[in-house]
Amino acid sequence: MLRISAANDRAAVDHMKAECRLAETRLATRTEETQENKKSLQAVHDELLATQLELNVADDTIASLKKENQQLIDRWMARVGVEVERLNQSNESRRLSSKES
Repeated sequence: MLRISAANDRAAVDHMKAECRLAETRLATRTEETQENKKSLQAVHDELLATQLELNVADDTIASLKKENQQLIDRWMARVGVEVERLNQSNESRRLSSKES
């Protein structure tokens, strides 16, 4: 009876050792997966930061170009305004000259 009990105990211990090895293997696998996920997450985070920097640069460029464009439009409108004023004065002078004649 002791032999049967000892055999059963050995079998139970062997079974528990096998379960323990299986659990250790699963733990090692999960640990590797976690490390890979952390690396992937870090890569995504780094890419997000790089994209945000690119977006900030693009926004700055757009703002600068809009400002420059508005300055060019303002200068062009001022120049056209001067030309229109000259034409109006010229037309007024001609109108007055034609009335005098």
